[in-house]
Amino acid sequence: MVARNVESVFKIFVEKDPVQKRLLIIKEEPMSLQDEIKAFNKEIMPSIPTEVISAMTKAAEDLAASDIVNRALSTGDTMPSFSLPNIHGQVVTSEDFLSKGPLVVSFYRGSW
Repeated sequence: MVARNVESVFKIFVEKDPVQKRLLIIKEEPMSLQDEIKAFNKEIMPSIPTEVISAMTKAAEDLAASDIVNRALSTGDTMPSFSLPNIHGQVVTSEDFLSKGPLVVSFYRGSW
């Protein structure tokens, strides 16, 4: 009974939120990434202000023009040494961590 009520609330919620609705559709009907992008563009892009779309388009063009793909590391390449601030604002280096054992570096965008 609880699961049915949760499901009903979820369906009501996603009907009001196009992003959540899109996520529900993805769960029900797996799509290729290309199809997901097309669906996103069709459903969400019309609601985004023109100036935001222009900024996004320019950023994508600038990124493509930077030739970043050809300069990126590939599987098996050695990562260069680096220094970055940790969550406390203290600068840490890759050498510091590597001296203690293997190092895993994970990149995330943070809050969307």
